Amino acid sequence: MQGGITVQLPRAASRPVHVPDAITVTVDRNGAVAVGSNRVESLETFRNSFGVFVQARHPAGVYIRGDEHARFGDVVRVLDTVRAAGITKASIVTEAASP
Repeated sequence: MQGGITVQLPRAASRPVHVPDAITVTVDRNGAVAVGSNRVESLETFRNSFGVFVQARHPAGVYIRGDEHARFGDVVRVLDTVRAAGITKASIVTEAASP
């Protein structure tokens, strides 16, 4: 388990760009969100608190780990919140695809 929530990552040939000092935001198949290893109460709580977190921590970027069975809309809302907080370097994390 990484990122506080167990997820099954989608498979893709591309890999996320490495960003030193990035944080991880995870979305599980039920829409639960975690920042690093800390589960957030709700998506609304995440939206209301992530900007303050970014101002305090100053991450260089964000890795978004979305379960392959998560609702696309939940992952998009997380990405939208990340961008609204001023983060310009965000990557979607995937597992390597089988050749």
